Amino acid sequence: GIIFLGPPAEPMAALGDKVGSTILAQAANVPTLAWSGSKIAVSYEECNGVIPEDIYRKACVNDAEEAAEVCEQIGYPVMLKASWGGGGKGIRKVFDGKNVKQIFKQVQAEVPGSPIFAMRLAPKSRHLEVQLVCDAHGNVTSLFSRDCSVQRRHQKIVEEGPVTIAPPETLREMETAACNLARSVGYVGAATVEYLYLLDTKQFCFLELNPRLQVEHPVTEWISNVNIPSCQVMIGMGIPLWRIPDIRRLYKHQPHGDSFIDFTTAERASPSGHVVAVRITSEDAGDGFKPTSGSIDELSFRSTPDVWGYFSVKSGGGVHEYADSQFGHLFAKGETRTEAIKHMLVALADIKIRGEIRTTVDYLIDMLQCKGFVDDEVSTSWLDERIEAQVKPEAPIWYLAVIGGGVSKAFQVLQARMADFISYLEKGQIPGRNTLLEAVHVTMVLDGVKYQVEVTKIGPQQYKVSLNGSSVYVVARALRDGGLLMQLDGNAYVVHTEEVATGTRLLIGQKTCVIEKEKDPSKVIASTAGKLVRWLVEDKAHVKADEQYAEIEVMKMIMPLVSEAAGVISLEIAEGQQVAPGQLIARIKLDDESSIKIAELFKGRFPPMGPPVVVGSSTDQKYNDALQSLLLVLAGYEHSVEENISKLLSAIDDPELALRQWQQAISAIRARMPPQLVKKVDNIIQKYETALTEGVSRDPASTFSARSTPRSLPFPSDEVLNTIDDFIENAPQAEQMQLQITLEPIISVAYIHQGGREAHASRIVRQLLDKFLNVEEVFNTDAQLSDIIEELRHKHKGAPQEVLDIVVSHQALPTKSKLLFGLLSAAIMPSPQKYRTYLRRLVALESRGAQEVALRAKHLLEHSMIADLRSAVARSLSGLEMFHLSDISDAEVEKKKKRHHNSMPQSELAALIENDVVLESGTRLHRKTTRQEGLFLGLEKNSDDTWEERMSTLVEAQAAVEDPLASLLDHPDNDIQWRAVETYIKRIYSPYLLDNSLKLQSAGSSILATWCYLEPVATAAAAACNMKAELHFGIMVVLQSLSQFPATVTAAAVAVTDARKYYQASMSSKNTMHIALVGSGDGVLRLSSNASILFKEMKGRLARDRSFDEEMFSSESEGEFMTPGMNFLSTLKSAAASAVAAEASVLKNAGFSTVSFVRPSGKILPQRFGFLWSDMDQTFELVEQKRRKGLWQVEPPIADLLDLQKLKGLASLYCPSRTRQWHLFVVTEKTGVRTAALRRVFLRGLVRKLEIPSAARGDNASMCSSVIEGIKPHLTAALEELERAQFDDTSRARSADWAHIYLCVLPTYLPAAGKDFGHAEMAGALRAATAQIMLKCGSLVRRTAVSCWEMRLTAVDGSAWRICVSLPSGFESDLEHIDIYREALDNSGQAVYAPQPAAGARPGPLAGHLLTKVYGPLETLQRKRLSARRLRTTYCYDFPPLFETALREVWSSVGTQMPASTKLLEAEEFVLNEVALQNGESIWNVDLVPITRPPGQNNVGMIAWIWTIKVPESPDGRQIVVIA
Repeated sequence: GIIFLGPPAEPMAALGDKVGSTILAQAANVPTLAWSGSKIAVSYEECNGVIPEDIYRKACVNDAEEAAEVCEQIGYPVMLKASWGGGGKGIRKVFDGKNVKQIFKQVQAEVPGSPIFAMRLAPKSRHLEVQLVCDAHGNVTSLFSRDCSVQRRHQKIVEEGPVTIAPPETLREMETAACNLARSVGYVGAATVEYLYLLDTKQFCFLELNPRLQVEHPVTEWISNVNIPSCQVMIGMGIPLWRIPDIRRLYKHQPHGDSFIDFTTAERASPSGHVVAVRITSEDAGDGFKPTSGSIDELSFRSTPDVWGYFSVKSGGGVHEYADSQFGHLFAKGETRTEAIKHMLVALADIKIRGEIRTTVDYLIDMLQCKGFVDDEVSTSWLDERIEAQVKPEAPIWYLAVIGGGVSKAFQVLQARMADFISYLEKGQIPGRNTLLEAVHVTMVLDGVKYQVEVTKIGPQQYKVSLNGSSVYVVARALRDGGLLMQLDGNAYVVHTEEVATGTRLLIGQKTCVIEKEKDPSKVIASTAGKLVRWLVEDKAHVKADEQYAEIEVMKMIMPLVSEAAGVISLEIAEGQQVAPGQLIARIKLDDESSIKIAELFKGRFPPMGPPVVVGSSTDQKYNDALQSLLLVLAGYEHSVEENISKLLSAIDDPELALRQWQQAISAIRARMPPQLVKKVDNIIQKYETALTEGVSRDPASTFSARSTPRSLPFPSDEVLNTIDDFIENAPQAEQMQLQITLEPIISVAYIHQGGREAHASRIVRQLLDKFLNVEEVFNTDAQLSDIIEELRHKHKGAPQEVLDIVVSHQALPTKSKLLFGLLSAAIMPSPQKYRTYLRRLVALESRGAQEVALRAKHLLEHSMIADLRSAVARSLSGLEMFHLSDISDAEVEKKKKRHHNSMPQSELAALIENDVVLESGTRLHRKTTRQEGLFLGLEKNSDDTWEERMSTLVEAQAAVEDPLASLLDHPDNDIQWRAVETYIKRIYSPYLLDNSLKLQSAGSSILATWCYLEPVATAAAAACNMKAELHFGIMVVLQSLSQFPATVTAAAVAVTDARKYYQASMSSKNTMHIALVGSGDGVLRLSSNASILFKEMKGRLARDRSFDEEMFSSESEGEFMTPGMNFLSTLKSAAASAVAAEASVLKNAGFSTVSFVRPSGKILPQRFGFLWSDMDQTFELVEQKRRKGLWQVEPPIADLLDLQKLKGLASLYCPSRTRQWHLFVVTEKTGVRTAALRRVFLRGLVRKLEIPSAARGDNASMCSSVIEGIKPHLTAALEELERAQFDDTSRARSADWAHIYLCVLPTYLPAAGKDFGHAEMAGALRAATAQIMLKCGSLVRRTAVSCWEMRLTAVDGSAWRICVSLPSGFESDLEHIDIYREALDNSGQAVYAPQPAAGARPGPLAGHLLTKVYGPLETLQRKRLSARRLRTTYCYDFPPLFETALREVWSSVGTQMPASTKLLEAEEFVLNEVALQNGESIWNVDLVPITRPPGQNNVGMIAWIWTIKVPESPDGRQIVVIA
């Protein structure tokens, strides 16, 4: 048959009911609390196990009214309990009579049909239990006790045993009473008797007897070593307790003996240690232990010898809304209670539960460590009090939660973008234009505080999180379980997120928090699944804040819903309906919306944090970190460009880098290397290391970067590579390949550092340039983005990730352009020739984001071409062709191939070898400069020319060779240096250098040159008046130091005296001294004693010079003469000013008014500055102090030829041209606060060569036309330079509103006027020829905003002519706007514009003006024009010339070229009759009358004309009415 384990039916019925068991306990003299059946006692024998119904009813509370009455009798606080309840269900506290009826109904609803009783609440008590085991023979024994006082809502959370709070005597009494009760009812099996132990009175009271085995029974088993389920089975088999082995062992008997044991008197063993058990429930401890349900993604726990546990679910399972919230139980044992708690904490920290549910794990960890629990000061209400006090589990610190939440969200968003992109590609579709790595903005609410962060992905696994201007850096790696391993501030965290109804639950380690959604208090949303039991208010009723309005059943528990704010509630669902998380339950129309507390925006910053992964401070670690960051930028990620470029170049410049990289590489392979080779390479490296160490020993405190001698020591790459090559070649053939593979790491290091640090930097820069160009050249096309991606998809078929990587990189073009711009400035600019191939590729980029890079590359390409120009000039002066073929032999190339055959693709290897060849070779990548570039114009020569002929070519060439010549003034070859000095002087003074006056001589270590010259304007003006021009004296000295300046001045004064005698000329003023300072460092700054005194007084007074781009020149070493806060050039200017001031009187007495300094300093572009004599201050002043900024970019004689004195009144900035043949000066003009600033550009240039056909030289009129026609290519080049600058974002002349061109023509081809060809005829010929050029260049003139154009031409008789073209609107094409002048002297002897009108022409507006008159501000009419042009419209008064230009084009299109003298449009303006208006006439009755007035004088915003226009259909003219 079948035997059921457990008690018989009668004891089960009697004790299984709470009311019945309490009645029987009272009869067995077991103490009880006051309750509704306190006066009722019936023994088991009296009722035969069945309590009469009437007696039972007397102990119960049958309705709400009776409940109120009984509670009053017992005294509050009271517990209302359902007899059939359990596990916290059907039990409620009542504190006063107000809510007793409502609570009674709640208990009824929780356990329908159950009898209900009332019992006095013992506030400060412990819940203690006694474990009983009873057999069928009347034997009863106690297996120690348990303490289950830590409860929430009367449900146990922590159990432990044995009991430590009650004295041993009291425990024995409790156990005896429990045994007596069980024995009195004939109980059989396992049972638990529950007591309340009153802490105040130290008394115990009966609660109930559980006629079953409870889930916490392992606590008792571990301390008693009794297997209770096994005992139950043996009891069912009829075996008496005294025959059960575990029981006999507990009572110190032989386990397998058969002697009888009297359990009332037998001695029992002591408990074995202490056990603490915790229940794992799916409850939100941070929200009052509210039950939660949902899936469990991961659950991992491993038992240990000290901790055991079990779970009712596993990974992939879940806890549904109808289940009990407990799904796990852990038990920890220790010798003491403290040790058991410690073991439990370790186990809880190791447990991992992740999913939709919330658990109590993190709360339990916090609770088990709190003082109340550790000191055993708990009670049955202790945990509920903690919950009510909102003691929550320790959450992640705020910034950790914000960073973890932000990175997790950004990771999901970015992964989704990437997945979408690849999905489109895999389906053959074209993705959208979304920016894949665009920063993700995350707003989160945490504990009522709103955080707004920006998360930027800065690497495959790197992120930057920004908050209110502060940033932290994070490394986050995806885990298989969907979480992230986050590294922050050198620590690692595991982060998981789970979307819940209220927001996002964030789990960081074992700590949990909820990133809340911003709540709408007018909507009541279900936070968990359950069933709405009943509404406590009516629909449309008014509820108060914190008022209960409904009850919901969640996982067998009834939970009240409480209103957060007062208002009128609208019910959305019916009673009994199931609700899902996030479902709308009700709406509340708030009484006061302003009273709702909204999340406050966080305005603080992240605390200071270090990098996610600690980066070492050694040079190689800095190098790797910086290079990796720059490569990430090129891959499309955001990193600090300037900082990493600086860090990279600094690391490369440190000789320690090569040594550390070598040590790291060889340490990995040393054990596999042949010992002989190890010894050889170690000896080589040891020598290098010793040399570096010697530098340290001289200055132990210095770092590698601060040493001088070791820094110049190159890594012995060649010696190492040759040693390795020899060893491999001498090894057996069968071993050579393996040796090559083994030695690859150290071969790579040696090869990388071959050629020194500059070569290493060059290789890295080329690597970065290649990565940039390989991506951006794909997009450098007119095709649509979709077409480009489609082409990429086909090219990388089956590899969508590669397409994604290319697109991601391209989308970061602005950041990559910053990187390229930084590389161009920091690494390429000092030596752009090496990178010319890359520069040309960069220049070819036309995409919008790469414009700045392309323009910068164009400048550097031009800069490199200027270096070529310098080389060409040097070759001309030396008479040698200095082309050097590569010294890299084929054998060397083969060696390089062997070294690297194993480590890189063949294409990369070839490029690498070729790039190395480029460093030394001028042939492989040599590109002949075209004439169109203009850089080498006029330098074409015969290889058979003598060096004198070549010098003559340099003097006359159109190419701008002044700077290359100046850069050769310090050439170490004496012959080249002397020729450079001679050619330089002839160049800058041509053609006004007096024949045969130039003399060069040696003055110790210096070169001294003297000559006489004529002033251009004064000479021409004097020639026009048949007068003789004054002669002037010039001297140039090449000095090593400023201390030689006094001797130079003395020699100059003597030379002037000799020249005066020889030429019988006064030479009393305007003499010029040129000083070439060729010394270096402190040497050039040394001064005479007098100058040193002045220099000390002058220190700090001169402002830093900014007249040119000083970044193009490397700074010189600082020394004792350097002025704090000033760069070398500024200090040099101060020192030169002191030297000039000390000799000012001698200079002035010798007639010198100008002292010009040039410093070649071995640079391609020399540095210039100068001093002019001031009659007002009676001293020489630096030009910048006279507000002539930018005017000393050329030597003084060239400045005179370029009319630069006219710019003295304007604050101009110098802007160099591409070929350096043109000089641009930019002026920003603003007349008032409300007026727009206008940009004016003045272009100046010298025409040194004209192409004049020999056939035109006989006829004077033809010669005039040929001269003007010869100027056209130069004018076109100047206009093209202006146009280039207009659209160059890096040019100071960009977006010019107004431009002025001045060309000074040096060749003398213009004929002299005579009887047959007078001045008027000559003026007419020049005017007509100029008009033809205007027609041909009209569109380019308009595009470049040229408003004035002036040319100076010299005739064979020495006179000079000026052609001035006025183009106020840009559309003028007739002769009226071309004026001809001659340079002449007025009555006071000053040079002026002498009008020389053609026949029938009026004198020009400049007639009688001084030739040196300074330019003034723009007139009002011109400002109006330019303002209209800025608005991309046409000024109304410019329409007539515009139409006339169009008419000329119409006539040309029909084959008729109308003479420029023919007016094709006559405009007559009309206005309202002012007289009639003043007489009171209505405006509608007033006639229009013609008026003659200058443009721009209108006072009405509408202009009316009658135009007479001559068109091919009406050559005599037709009239039209035009309104503007």
